[in-house]
Amino acid sequence: MSSPNCDGCFRVDKSTNAVRFCMDCEESLCRECVAAHKTIKVLTTHQMVDLKDSSAGKVKDLAAKRYCRTHHEYTLEYFCTYHDAMCCHACIPVDHRACDKILPLNEASKDVKTSALLSDISDGLKLVSSAASETMHNREENIQRVNEQASSITGSISRFKETIINKINEMEKSAMKGLSDLKNEIISKLVNEKDSAKDIKSAIEEYNDQLQFMIKNGSDNQTFVFLQELRVTILNQDQTLNDAISRLGELSLNFTETNVIGEKELGSIKMSSDPCDVQQKHTKQFGAQIMLPIRKTPKKITYNSKLKIEQKESEMVKILVTGIASENKELHVCLNNTVCTYIAPMENVRAK
Repeated sequence: MSSPNCDGCFRVDKSTNAVRFCMDCEESLCRECVAAHKTIKVLTTHQMVDLKDSSAGKVKDLAAKRYCRTHHEYTLEYFCTYHDAMCCHACIPVDHRACDKILPLNEASKDVKTSALLSDISDGLKLVSSAASETMHNREENIQRVNEQASSITGSISRFKETIINKINEMEKSAMKGLSDLKNEIISKLVNEKDSAKDIKSAIEEYNDQLQFMIKNGSDNQTFVFLQELRVTILNQDQTLNDAISRLGELSLNFTETNVIGEKELGSIKMSSDPCDVQQKHTKQFGAQIMLPIRKTPKKITYNSKLKIEQKESEMVKILVTGIASENKELHVCLNNTVCTYIAPMENVRAK
């Protein structure tokens, strides 16, 4: 920083660098002016400050505070003990007219360096400085603590991230296994349904080959008998296929996402079933080839005798009648896969 100019030389249009500041004259002085200061008796007691001193840069600012802030052209030459404030002579008639004790600044500042005011202010400076130092130390410790906490939290975040990733990987593994199991279950079901339809188709194709053989090589009697057997077979196959189709569904796999955090699974994988597009055209109820006389359907059946089946108590089971026929006044009944013959006058059974 450049040195200030000498105020004394400046007044005679000379430009020299100042080296000291006179606290009493409140001026910066060059070396020659400092020497002149020492030769004049009344000036020998003036306090000189070396401008190279680290605090000398603030000297002019301190001296400038002696000027009144309200009346900038006047210096602060008085001290009001009532208001405990310095003032210039222009302030007195305006702000201190009623004040009964206004002292000249020279009188008010007498022995100030040994006064209680200086001691109190010095103590106050020390207290404020100590509090500021303590605050700085506290903040520095807090900064260090926050840095340590941030470092610790960074590690915690990394570990938590790793935990989440591991959890997601486990959830993914579980979800993929569940998907594979459900897919295999659905495909197994579809394959079974396909195989059932394939078996029916193969059987029908075989029956068709047999029919074509009978048409080409069989007699009318043989063909007629085969058609009677085939009619029942086709009706049974048709009913079997119809039952199977009624249970069919268009199976699909669906995935529903869930909130990953706090959940045990990535989502739910479910099977849905929509109506199947397969529609069966039912076979005709095959009619007889020849016209037979139409017989009136009985509306009521009465009987005059009962057929009693003897069973041991240990062999008591439900009786399942799977077939019944009559021939030459003999009644043949298939009970529980056992053929029983009942010989009795058939005229006892009649229909109305």
